[in-house]
Amino acid sequence: MRIMDEYDQRALLALTEAGEHAAYFKQLLKQECYGINTPITPLYIEDVSVSGKIIMNEEVFLMLCEIRDINYERNAEIPFFLFGYEDVDGVIYFHTAEYHAGDLEQFAAGFKPLSNGIDKAIIEYIEQDEDPRIKRPVRCYGHTHPPKGGGDRFSFADMSCIIEHELLNKYFASGAIGSLDVLINPAGDVNFIKYERGTKPACFLKYRYVYVQAEDGSLHRLAAYERGMYQPYPIK
Repeated sequence: MRIMDEYDQRALLALTEAGEHAAYFKQLLKQECYGINTPITPLYIEDVSVSGKIIMNEEVFLMLCEIRDINYERNAEIPFFLFGYEDVDGVIYFHTAEYHAGDLEQFAAGFKPLSNGIDKAIIEYIEQDEDPRIKRPVRCYGHTHPPKGGGDRFSFADMSCIIEHELLNKYFASGAIGSLDVLINPAGDVNFIKYERGTKPACFLKYRYVYVQAEDGSLHRLAAYERGMYQPYPIK
């Protein structure tokens, strides 16, 4: 497989050197059938620790529903951000979301129109009063896959972008602000994933437990890695 940049190289190592399915990914990516668009099954991505889960408020959930509806109407990849924090137990809470639905492309999500949102969020989080329950603020890059022509699985290009998002800013690269990515796929799953640099070798980890928190405090689970077509791509 032709490696285009350092993020591709890191993604390749994370898939082919870590976890019990490393040999499968190594053989899959050798085939070069689809290049950077090679489908990566999340079934072979390890889960985060048992305490790791995602909780979003109703405002964020409703915005994700709006994004999903636009995705179906326009059959395009829609870029969006989620902002929140990670608590000391490893639970991630999202309370703010924003998206861009201007000039969209079918198979590419352009985050540039939202770039000012990152800087604004960084400044706000750095300036906020410290809460002993908050470990660090978290920023999540999100995008959709179009219902026509898009797949339910991550592509290798997605995995490379996850690492780029993790390392593109000194606050994220240092770990001062946590970094995640999420894919809303045609099946309707809300699939969160992260690049974990704290392991040797580095690896990708997925979140299977995603919830919406209602105003009364009750939690309602969303589909994550459940509805889509996730069968491993066959190896010749």
